[in-house]
Amino acid sequence: MSSSNYNLLAYLPGLGDLGSLPQIHSHEFMQAIVDNERALRLFKVIALQDDLRRRSEVLNGNDGIKGDFLVLDPENFESLSFLNSFFTGAARTKCSLAVNSIEESKLLYFYFELANLQADVDKSEFLKDWVKFEVTLRNVLAKARSKRLGLKNVSFAKIDGVESENSLAGFFADFETVYDPLQCDQLVERTRWSWLMSNDSWFQYSDDEVVAYGVKLLTLHRWYRIIHGNPVASNTFVVPIQ
Repeated sequence: MSSSNYNLLAYLPGLGDLGSLPQIHSHEFMQAIVDNERALRLFKVIALQDDLRRRSEVLNGNDGIKGDFLVLDPENFESLSFLNSFFTGAARTKCSLAVNSIEESKLLYFYFELANLQADVDKSEFLKDWVKFEVTLRNVLAKARSKRLGLKNVSFAKIDGVESENSLAGFFADFETVYDPLQCDQLVERTRWSWLMSNDSWFQYSDDEVVAYGVKLLTLHRWYRIIHGNPVASNTFVVPIQ
C-alpha cells in the first residue's frame, strides 16, 4: 500500500453511480496525480482512447470538439508521431518503428496493441485487464452490428489473452433488442461501468486503484456528454484541486 495513494484517494471526492454529476474535471484529476509518474502515464494511455475517437471526428470535419481533448495537443494531432509521447519501453519502440506506416483505419487496433505492451512494461494488471475487456467489447459490438446488417461476422481485433466473447453474452443479447443509437451508447457505457466496479482494486491504495478512479471519472464525463451533448460546464465543479 502506498501512503501517498492513500492520502490522494482520501482527498479526492467520492464518485457517485453512473449518471451522477462528476465533482471534478479529469484535468483536475491529472493535476492531483502529477507527482505519480506511473499512475499518470497509465491514466493517459487509457484516456488516449477517448481522444483518438474525438480526433477522428475532427479529421472528418467536426471542428466544434477540437478543444475538448484531454491528453492530445489540439495543435499537433494530425501526424501520428504524437503517439510516441504516451508510451515507454517496448511499447514506445514498437510505436516508433510502426507509426509512420499505420493506416488511419487501423489506428485504434494499433493503439490497443501498444496499450497492451505498456501494461507489460508497467506491470499494471488493471491496464492489462482493461485492454482485454475493451477489445472483447468491441469484438462483440462488431459481431452484433454485422448480424444486424446481415453481414458476415467481423472482428475488431485479435490480441493475445483477450477474454472470451461469452463473458459478454448478456450484453450481446441486450444489444440485439436496442435500435435507438442513444440507448445503444448508454448500454455500452453501463457495461463499461459494471466492469469498472468489479475491477477497481478497491481499498488496495495501489497505482491501479488510482488509475481506476480516473477511468470511472472519464466514464461519468462521457455519460454526461452522451446524455446532454456537451461536456460538463466548468462552473459545476465543487472540489478544486490545489
